[in-house]
Amino acid sequence: MKLAIPAAVILTLCLCALQTWAEETTATALTDGWSAMAADDLANARRSFMRAVEIDSRDARAHEGLGRVAAREGDISEAVGHYERALAQAPDTARLHLAVGNLLSDMREHPRATDHLGRATELSDRDSAAWRAYGRALWRAEWYPQAARAYERAIELSPGDLVAHIGLGDTHLLAARFDDAVAAYDAALALDEDAYAAHGGKGAAMSRRGEFAAALASLRRAVALSPTYAAGHHEIGMVLQHQGMYEDAVRAYGTATKLNGWDSASVVNIARCYARLGKRDLAKNAREHASKIQEAQRDVATARAYIAAYPARAAGYSRLGSVYARVGQTDRAISAHGQALQRERNDLGANVALGDLYLRKGKLAEAAVIHRKLVSLRPRDAETMVMLGMLLRELGDVDESGAVLRDAHRVSVAMAKQFGRADDWNVLAYVLFAQGILGSAEQAMHEAMRLDPTEPSYAGRLQEILSAMVGQQ
Repeated sequence: MKLAIPAAVILTLCLCALQTWAEETTATALTDGWSAMAADDLANARRSFMRAVEIDSRDARAHEGLGRVAAREGDISEAVGHYERALAQAPDTARLHLAVGNLLSDMREHPRATDHLGRATELSDRDSAAWRAYGRALWRAEWYPQAARAYERAIELSPGDLVAHIGLGDTHLLAARFDDAVAAYDAALALDEDAYAAHGGKGAAMSRRGEFAAALASLRRAVALSPTYAAGHHEIGMVLQHQGMYEDAVRAYGTATKLNGWDSASVVNIARCYARLGKRDLAKNAREHASKIQEAQRDVATARAYIAAYPARAAGYSRLGSVYARVGQTDRAISAHGQALQRERNDLGANVALGDLYLRKGKLAEAAVIHRKLVSLRPRDAETMVMLGMLLRELGDVDESGAVLRDAHRVSVAMAKQFGRADDWNVLAYVLFAQGILGSAEQAMHEAMRLDPTEPSYAGRLQEILSAMVGQQ
């Protein structure tokens, strides 16, 4: 005799089975994600955490994983978004408040950073790392009394916390509590006599007290321990400037600016030293350079504010990349434009900028990838085709290079016949030159110059073609 199982029971059993399968699959995806993170395989980690989100969009651990991946990739705005989605599901998780607070502090989003980090200390009152992070965020916000209390709490919980002692010293230094600053730095040096930042901070504090000889000794110890310590070189410059040793001060400030290209304060002081030395032209050049740095700093702040307001748009990242490129920070510029393309993969400006940056860095394979994309976005741009063709040739792909250059030739001939403008003939000359058809390239270049004899770049291109013809003889 068969037992009849009610349909409602069957449905319940099926739903339970589906729920169990989903939980197991989410757990598996999360395990795979954390394993990939441990192996520094960020691409697979992202895929695994995304899979977990697809299974359960409310899983805080999955969003946390995506936040960690984005942070490791340097995309801070994306990371903040994931952490905040995790917090929406688990609002009382101290480590999430700590993680997002640290990121926001790095972005100089002071009110949001201190809110999150203050909440982290409330949820985990005995976590010295949370108190130290809170102190750093408050220090960056220039809320020095509150920062000092946070650092003191971190030290109370963990007396051997070297970073907290140095942070406390830095807080007292900027609050003009120089005796307290020296005491905090001495406490740090008692823990580690080779803590270069403590030597540097102590030197700065003693300099503010007018103890220039002792300050210089401490600062020189700092830069001996860490030759790339830009702030230490800047402080040495300040001491030497106070002592009227302007040439030596210029050298110290110059080292600081080489180590930190954003150090406009050192450049301003170089201008002042040159003025004292009567070197007016050098002083003028230094002031102009300082103004450019300060302008770039303002532009970075504007771009970051746009990113904070519109984290899903490419425009803010492209602006940031353009500023970095302008001041020669190529790696940062590449990262910023790459983040723009993560938002809008077909953004023309970001693709063009990234292609140019890869060329500047000599990354030919990466430049070829971008130029192939640009050809798909601008199929009638012969110059882009030529660049792709030459890159492919350099990379050893002669067949595809030839095909791309033939396409460029076809497009440029059509443009010259249809419009016949000077630049159309200039582009055709460029294509022919890349193909090695130098006689025809010369003729095309002469036609461009006939149509527009005032364009200065044409003479240079013609000379390049003629030099190549001599080389072939």
